[in-house]
Amino acid sequence: MSQVPEFDSRSHWANAAVPQIPGSLTPGAEFRRRLLPSSGVHAVLDVGCGPRPVWIGLGLDIARRIGCDPNREALRSARASDGRAHFVCASGTDLPLADGSVDAVTLIAVLTVVPDTHDAQRVIAEALRVVRPGGVVAIADFLYDPRNPAYRDRYAEMGFSGELIARDAQGAILYRARHWRTDEIDSMMDGRADRQDLHLGQVSSRTGNPLTGFEVFYRRRAVPARECPSGGRPDVESGLRRPGGEG
Repeated sequence: MSQVPEFDSRSHWANAAVPQIPGSLTPGAEFRRRLLPSSGVHAVLDVGCGPRPVWIGLGLDIARRIGCDPNREALRSARASDGRAHFVCASGTDLPLADGSVDAVTLIAVLTVVPDTHDAQRVIAEALRVVRPGGVVAIADFLYDPRNPAYRDRYAEMGFSGELIARDAQGAILYRARHWRTDEIDSMMDGRADRQDLHLGQVSSRTGNPLTGFEVFYRRRAVPARECPSGGRPDVESGLRRPGGEG
């Protein structure tokens, strides 16, 4: 296993230029169906929305649309494409939304840039907190497959944990990434959501490498009596906690 320099993932993605933000994963028809208003989705939060929120890419007409990303430049591009949506500059590990304030949360190629298990658990915990009981958490990402010849050596470099190093053409490190197994994501739900469906398909990475992508959908369970709201006065229109955030 190679010695890899420490890497501040949060700072990197908060400051990356928009062209450097990976955007190679496009959800399919089932993802769109699960987010239709006819499926009960009238308020959606796209975590890590980047410059092109999920509802634009899928042509969805959802009444209340919230995009969250730590990158201000990406949010400026997103606002230019949808001036009626709400956008907030924040990390997926600390969402400035009230508990149960949206019908669906989407994470598209988000966990792949969260290589640390603890941080990934926090992202999932926050998604479960802000989605209402019965609501949907929809995840699209890249599957860890140690048999993939395009990634085998890169997985080996990091001890076959699913983590890998993204490099530029000259071999300089760009960022740390991770491909996850779906059972790892199931475990992160911590008994608070039930897997509804799983779809696998062939996709390409940002550099054109072939690999397996997955779309997995979870239904938030009813909130147990022992769970207490985390606080924060919800904004009537957007569900954003005050103070903080950007509209």
